[in-house]
Amino acid sequence: REVWNMVTQLDTYCEETKETPRLPLETLLLGGGDCEDLAILTASILKAMPAQWDVSLVYMDMNNPTNINKINHVTVYVDTGRYKTFVESTQGEIMCPWEEVNGFYFEVQ
Repeated sequence: REVWNMVTQLDTYCEETKETPRLPLETLLLGGGDCEDLAILTASILKAMPAQWDVSLVYMDMNNPTNINKINHVTVYVDTGRYKTFVESTQGEIMCPWEEVNGFYFEVQ
């Protein structure tokens, strides 16, 4: 939860005109990014922690999270071994707006 708090307070969501993923440091220095940039930043911080958690980037349909029609959003999925959750980095009100997401999961190494 603290990583989510930090990312949503330090960085703002902004749409890009050119779809180019940024490095986590670029997102921090520029003060924001699109959903993919913020998800990459969040996942990178979680993987840098001294815990052995499974962290994945999830490419999904924001308008229909349980039945993918098109890919238009990226979020983060975390499995701590005891707790599983989605971390939505583009908003500061609700960390996990979904219980289930069908999409493409890419494990962060």
